[in-house]
Amino acid sequence: MTSPLAGVAVINAITFGTYGNVYKSLPPDWSPTVGVFVAGSTAGLVQSVIVGPMELAKTRMQIQQDDRSRIHRYSNWNRPFEPTYRSPWDCLMQIRRTDGWRGMFRGYGVTMGREVPSYGLYFVTYEGLCRMMQDDASDVVSPLAVLLAGGLSGIASWVCTYPLDVVKTRVQTDGLLGPRQYKGAIDCFVKSYRNEGIATFGRGLTSTVLRAFPTNAATFLAVSLTFRLLAPKRQVVIEGRT
Repeated sequence: MTSPLAGVAVINAITFGTYGNVYKSLPPDWSPTVGVFVAGSTAGLVQSVIVGPMELAKTRMQIQQDDRSRIHRYSNWNRPFEPTYRSPWDCLMQIRRTDGWRGMFRGYGVTMGREVPSYGLYFVTYEGLCRMMQDDASDVVSPLAVLLAGGLSGIASWVCTYPLDVVKTRVQTDGLLGPRQYKGAIDCFVKSYRNEGIATFGRGLTSTVLRAFPTNAATFLAVSLTFRLLAPKRQVVIEGRT
């Protein structure tokens, strides 16, 4: 938890491991697209159990950092800023002490609702693009094609589920800077739409998409190269083969 890279590595290992194993266990008469979507959605469901608390801590740490910046920028406060949370792990432990284990999964319902379809679409887009770009003669997907397919799949999954991410963030931060405004995710969606319009569910999407392409391109290339290194003679689901 104290290292963002370590957290990302764990999540990716769970996601790709779950995806590959679920896909291989599905009935052989299923269509490849349905199988990929089911396996991807299952991977999203499994990893959401870890992602939920991690994103809750990340969101609260970001708010704390924003508070620090505002204090130093707009006031004459000269004393050192005393953070409420020393680290993401400390944040989660404080939440557990004050709100119990349930508090650590605040907003988990909408997190799961985002992750399940997001990862189904994520892998369907990737596998479909790889099949389009693979060499028919050798059944091999080039590294460039993997980069392109990975980047575009990341963009597709974010564009389709970004409104849920906006709702998730608002639910997880509700009440931190004042009284609570929302009874739950649906109430948050309705009130946000009424007060700010449909455009509020797309705020920040551009920067998210710009980050999504290189991040997911690099992720899929790393996974693809790792599979080729460890199992060069085996069929690898993640490379678009059935």
